Amino acid sequence: MSSLLLTDDNDLDISSNSFSVIDGADYIKQSLKTKLQLFKGESFLDLDKGIPYFQEILKKQADLSRVETIFKQEIINTDGVVELLEFSLDYANSTRTLSIEFTVKTEDGIIELSEELL
Repeated sequence: MSSLLLTDDNDLDISSNSFSVIDGADYIKQSLKTKLQLFKGESFLDLDKGIPYFQEILKKQADLSRVETIFKQEIINTDGVVELLEFSLDYANSTRTLSIEFTVKTEDGIIELSEELL
């Protein structure tokens, strides 16, 4: 599997005056980051794709165990991911930020990722 390289802002990376292609562990890491940032209903190609942020996460008194399950399923169902080794979710009520850290075993090695999502 391969894809075009994206910047940290999710724009196409054209820093070398051409498109860069990634594969292997870099592809899987980029896929994970992209999937976790996609809101359900945001993609006009598939309205069922994405995390149900508005439906289940960004609501008053969201069920954190349900939120954790949603993210774990999305991670495990990513192409190339073999096993979820570690996972932690942290919601800071005072700043209203949601952060996750996880480690996955992939076909191309171990990937550790830490994302502040909201």
